Amino acid sequence: MENRLVDRDKATIMIIDDIPENLQLLTSVLKDCGYRVLPSLDGRVALKAMENELPDLILLDIMMPEMDGYEVCSIIKKDERTKGIPVIFLTALDRKEDEERGLTLGAVDFISKPFDIPIVKKRIENHLELKFIRDNLENIVRLRTEELIKMNSDLKNEIEERKKTEELLQTSLHEKLVLFREVHHRIYNNMQIISSLLNLQISMSGEAKITEVFTEMMNRIQSMAQVHQLLYSSQSLSSISLKGYIGRITDLLSRGYLHDPDAVKFNLDLEEMDIGLDTAIPCGLVVNELITNCLKYSFPDGMKGIISIKLSLDNEIIELQISDNGKGFPAGFDPRKSEGMGFRIVFDLIEKQLDGNVIFPSSTGFSAIIRFPDKQYRKTL
Repeated sequence: MENRLVDRDKATIMIIDDIPENLQLLTSVLKDCGYRVLPSLDGRVALKAMENELPDLILLDIMMPEMDGYEVCSIIKKDERTKGIPVIFLTALDRKEDEERGLTLGAVDFISKPFDIPIVKKRIENHLELKFIRDNLENIVRLRTEELIKMNSDLKNEIEERKKTEELLQTSLHEKLVLFREVHHRIYNNMQIISSLLNLQISMSGEAKITEVFTEMMNRIQSMAQVHQLLYSSQSLSSISLKGYIGRITDLLSRGYLHDPDAVKFNLDLEEMDIGLDTAIPCGLVVNELITNCLKYSFPDGMKGIISIKLSLDNEIIELQISDNGKGFPAGFDPRKSEGMGFRIVFDLIEKQLDGNVIFPSSTGFSAIIRFPDKQYRKTL
């Protein structure tokens, strides 16, 4: 998917509607608002046009001959170049199942016919604003990531130079420890900068959905930053206490999500063990995603509850159980088929990064059992 920053004053909007009068009306209204408009009477023609120029937002009629709006939207969302473009359906249909079908295909909104022009303008403005913020945030994170990669490369070169110097001058172990701690300290500080930028975006946003997205991204970054903070203050520079790390993550998420600290209690049964850095970061992100899911969805309307976390080691396999006594998954819900980013992150990290597996046993509440190996683990005696 291409990452194009949307200039809100110069946004390009594609309109696809087989009714010339509708096309002419919307084109005139949007041009008066200062937008560039790409009108099309046919879905196939519009898809062809997007091979040469991508719009920032698409207004798409549902009822069209040959290729209806649902089919056009499905093609748009399957294409890596276009799947991030917001699609708003134009429809005279008012059945709930039509709306559900459109949202399932990836549409962000519906505009009813006949058009209420002020509402049309406002919805377009809101979705362009959301895309502008998302694209700018992605750009900020990309730039900071590039800086971190360069800094890490520079630090690696610096470490190599120091190692050569140490071999020649027989420098002390103390100097090595100081250098490695400085690496982790710098990485931690840079992650805190990114977290602060996200927090600033949250404070400036008036949209609940935007605030939710930014908060989840900030929690992910903070969970990774805790690894480097623990390594900076640890006697060991290659491993951390998984028990202590999970404790920090639960504290961060409790403060971030719970207005009433007594609403949800944590029951921690964590065996002491140290794990390597390559395992700690993906493991922490998995814990962050699953606990976030519990805090957001398991206890609606002020419902009180308990989140239990159990950590154990058996035959060189780490087992992590996270469960709660909340309302559990909806009937028929399959986490592996979830469209949400959280579960996709969980499966990707567990299966590709940790070489492990996860199951979600049936229970009265939420329950997940994760098993994975860690070749660098060291059981703390």
